[in-house]
Amino acid sequence: MNTIVQAWPIQGTPNLTSLLTTYGQQYLTAAGGQNARDGIPKTLIILSASADPSDVNSAAAIAKGYQGVTIITIGIEPNVASSTPLQPISSGTGFAFSAILNNLASLVPQVVSAACMQPPAPPLNI
Repeated sequence: MNTIVQAWPIQGTPNLTSLLTTYGQQYLTAAGGQNARDGIPKTLIILSASADPSDVNSAAAIAKGYQGVTIITIGIEPNVASSTPLQPISSGTGFAFSAILNNLASLVPQVVSAACMQPPAPPLNI
């Protein structure tokens, strides 16, 4: 998990909408260069200590457009007390988790399993 946390940190005021927009620009568009290679499975793991409803709703709308990207959300307790608030951003119920920061390592098997699953198709009633 330390590798994940250090890989691409965006720190500051929680802003899930900005995170997903930046991710799309850097990894899913031609502007992202080598990062946007077709045919390469893409998995985004989001760790967040915030689940502001308006930010989650805005970020979820962006996430719905990321076809073929597995999005895993991890809510950091106590601010995000369950996986439910961030679930709209994730690829579904099996892709949303929550944990106390000191216990993130306990989620590794579940996160690895989710990262290897094919994400479900987005709902048609968006």
